[in-house]
Amino acid sequence: MKKYRFISLFVIICIAVGFSAILLRDQNVYADLGISKADVMTEPFACYTYYNDNVINAYKNEDDGKWYLFVPSDTDINDIIICYRGNIAETSGGRLDKSMPIIKNPFSKNGDSVNLSGSDGTVYTVVAMKASLPSVMLYFDNDLTIDALHTDKNVIYGGNTFDISEPSGVYNYSAENSVEIKGRGNSTWDLTDKKGYQLKFDKKISILGMNKSRTWLLIANAFDDSMMRNKLTYNVAQSMDMAFVPSYEYVDLWINGDYRGTYILGEKVELESERLHLTKPDACLFEHDEGFYMQEDTWFLNDYMNRHFILKDSISEDEQDISKAVTDFNETLDNLMKYLYSTQSNLVTLEKLSDFIDVESFAEYYLINEYAVNCESFVSSFYWYKDGADDVIHLGPVWDFDTSYGNDGMSADQMYGYKHPVFIYLLAADEFRSYTADLYNKHKYSFESMSDCTELLKEKIADSAQMNYLRWNILGKESPKVASTYFAQSFEEAVSDLNSWIVQRNKQFFVPQPAVVNSSISADGRTVKLCFEDGQSYDGVNFAVWNTADAQSPVIWYTAVWENGAWRADVDLSLYSTAGLYRADVYAAGYAEAKGTGSCYVEKAAESDYQLSFRLKDTTGVITLDDKTPCTDVVFEMWSTENGFDDLQTMHPYRNAKGQWEYKIDMNLFASSGQFYIRAYRDANNTKTLSDVLVFDYFA
Repeated sequence: MKKYRFISLFVIICIAVGFSAILLRDQNVYADLGISKADVMTEPFACYTYYNDNVINAYKNEDDGKWYLFVPSDTDINDIIICYRGNIAETSGGRLDKSMPIIKNPFSKNGDSVNLSGSDGTVYTVVAMKASLPSVMLYFDNDLTIDALHTDKNVIYGGNTFDISEPSGVYNYSAENSVEIKGRGNSTWDLTDKKGYQLKFDKKISILGMNKSRTWLLIANAFDDSMMRNKLTYNVAQSMDMAFVPSYEYVDLWINGDYRGTYILGEKVELESERLHLTKPDACLFEHDEGFYMQEDTWFLNDYMNRHFILKDSISEDEQDISKAVTDFNETLDNLMKYLYSTQSNLVTLEKLSDFIDVESFAEYYLINEYAVNCESFVSSFYWYKDGADDVIHLGPVWDFDTSYGNDGMSADQMYGYKHPVFIYLLAADEFRSYTADLYNKHKYSFESMSDCTELLKEKIADSAQMNYLRWNILGKESPKVASTYFAQSFEEAVSDLNSWIVQRNKQFFVPQPAVVNSSISADGRTVKLCFEDGQSYDGVNFAVWNTADAQSPVIWYTAVWENGAWRADVDLSLYSTAGLYRADVYAAGYAEAKGTGSCYVEKAAESDYQLSFRLKDTTGVITLDDKTPCTDVVFEMWSTENGFDDLQTMHPYRNAKGQWEYKIDMNLFASSGQFYIRAYRDANNTKTLSDVLVFDYFA
C-alpha cells in the first residue's frame, strides 16, 4: 500500500512541476514581448511561439500580409501556442486564453493557418510551417544583435549558443555560450540581405555525421534560386574521389529566434581539416583571387601569370615558415609557366609537368569548373596548396558555385576556363588534353547524373525552399550580382531551368584544345622568338605584341613567316625597353578575330637602340632621338592628352651636329596645356615604332 502511495505522490509532483513550467513560460510572454501586461492589448500586432523555452518570432510577409511561424523540424504542430501582442477578440482556431495573450493549439497540421480578429475588425492571418531539414538555432550573447553582426564581417563575437536538432534526434547537438561567430563571403555579404556566417567551436566536433572540425560555415546560396548548385558540384567532386571535398548538408537556420532561410552547413576550407591533411611546417593553402586580394594581410603577385594570390591558411604561424612557403610556391609556379611558355605544345609531357604540379588535381579542377561554366572560380575562390618545398602544386578544393550552370547568362555550349593563363597552355598540350578527356569519360556518368540529382534534391528541400522564399522574396527579380539576369518566378521553375541546362551541357561538353603562341628568349635577352601552329592553312599571319604590365607599352605588329612547320617571328625587345609579362595575339589574313594567344615573361629589360628625349626652351620644344642602329628616315608625333588626337602634330626631323635626329616645335601650336605624348617612327608611313611613348607636362 505504501508503494502505491509513493508512486501517486511522485506522479502528482511531476504534474505539478510540469504545470509550473508551463505557467512560468506563459508568465514570460510579457517579458518576451518586451511589453508590460497593462500595455500588451494596445500595442500593434506581433506574435511568436516557443521552442525549447526559446522564442521563435513570426515573420510578416509584406506581399500577402500574412504572419508566418516557421518552426524547427522536430516541432509538433499540434502543440504550438501563439503568443501575441495587440487586442485580439476572436480566433478561427484553437482556444483564446482570456487571462493571457496566448492562443493554445490553433494548428492541426503543417501549413495550417488561423485568423485572429482584432476588436477593431482587423484580421491577422498566422500560418505555421516547418520543413524536414535539420534545424540550426543560434542564440547570441546578450550584447550582440544581428544588425551589429552585419556591420563588419571580420569582427569575431564569442560566447554564443549553437543548437542543432532533427526529427530522429540522432544528430542533435548543443554548445552553450562557447561558439564564435563572424560573417563570411564577399559578394554575398556585400550584395544580399541573406548572408553567410562562420562558426568556430572550442573543440573539433562532428555535425550531422560529417568529419570533425572546429570551424564550420553556413552558406546562404543567395545567388542560386535552385539552392542546389554547390551541393550538386560537391557530390560530383566526391564521386571523383578528389583529395579534399568539403562536406555540406542542408539545414534551416534561425538566429535569435528569427528564421533566416535555407542554408548548407559544412566544413571550412582549411589545413586543419581531416581530409586536407598537410604536415610540413612550410605547408600552405593559397587562394588565387583577383577581386578581393587587397583586403588580406598576406598577398603577392605572380609575375609569370600576372595573377594575385593570398595566403589562405598555413600549418605554421612562424613568419619564416610562411615566407619560405610563399617564395617556394611562387618559384614553382614561375618554373611551370616558363616551361609552358617556352615548350612547343606537342612536346609538353605529363612526366615533365609532374615536376611542378599534381596533374590529376589540375585536370579534375578544370573539368568540374568548366563543366559548370563557373567563370568566377577561375578568378576568385580558386585554391592551390603545397605541402612544403618537396611537394608539387595541387589544385583544390573546388569552391563556390552560386553563379554557374547558366544562371549568370552563360549558355550550355560555352567554354570559359580554358582561357586561364595556366589552362590555355595545359590544354594546348596534347598529352594533358588527352589525359583530361580520358578523365572526363571515366567520370562522365557522375556529371550526367546531376540531372537526376536535381529531382532528388528538389524533393528533399522543397518545403524548406517554400519557407525560404516567403522569407526572402527574390524570385522573379534581377540578380544583384549578374546584371540583366533574373531569378526564376518559382522554386520549381528554378530547378527546371537548372535541369534543362545540365541536360544540354551533357550533349555539348567537350575538352577543347586551344591554339597558343610558344616563345623563347635569345641568349642576349634582346629578342623573343614566337612560334604558332594550329593545324590550319593561312595566306598570312601577323603577331600583335605588347607588355601587359606597362599601360604605355606600344602594340607592335610583326609579320610572321612559315618556317619548319610553324609561323614564326622575332620580337625586338629594345623597342619596348620594359621587363615583365608580354602578350602576343595571332591574326590570320581574312579573319577578324584572333586565332590564338600567348605569353612570355622577360626578366630583364633590353636596352633600347633608340632614346627619345625632350627639352623646353621658352615656348620652343626640342625633340631628339639617338639611334644606335641608324635609321634613314624618322617621323615624330606629338599630341596633348586633352580631347584625344585633335591637336596631333607630325614632324620630319633632321640630323643635328651630334648625329641625332632633332626637331624644334613651337608649343603655341597646341591649344591646351597639360600632359603631352611624343612618339617616334622609323619611316614616313609610320609603320615601325622606334621608341616607347615619351610623356611630359607643359603649361603655357
